Amino acid sequence: MPAPRAPALRQPDVDSFYTLPRRQAPFTPQPVLMPLLDPGDADALRALTLQEIGQAITPDKVNGYVKALFNGHRRIHVRDLPPGLLNDLPWFVCVVAYGNHPDTDYGVEPLPGDPVRVGPYRIQPFELSKKLPAAGGP
Repeated sequence: MPAPRAPALRQPDVDSFYTLPRRQAPFTPQPVLMPLLDPGDADALRALTLQEIGQAITPDKVNGYVKALFNGHRRIHVRDLPPGLLNDLPWFVCVVAYGNHPDTDYGVEPLPGDPVRVGPYRIQPFELSKKLPAAGGP
């Protein structure tokens, strides 16, 4: 088998050395076209997305998660919540929103004071508090 060979260089030509940049035509971008969804397709996608979200985050799952956070305490201030929750905005929003749900064992109580920094956001301070059992209940 013959060895690979490079063609011999006989003489330098115009492009053998540094060449100044050549002027190019100005860049003209094409317009961005967004396809329009059929309203029926958009509604079906929206319903599917809501169904998937509804299966992933339920009041029961959020309630179990928050009950584990209490760890024997009756109240948790927003600044004492774990960083994993504070960085997960959908779960954080659900924890706050489900604080008023009748099937959860905790509530959300707003507190006076300056806003608290939660990740890139500043929010009004609040506490998560365990709900007391109803009179005559277990």
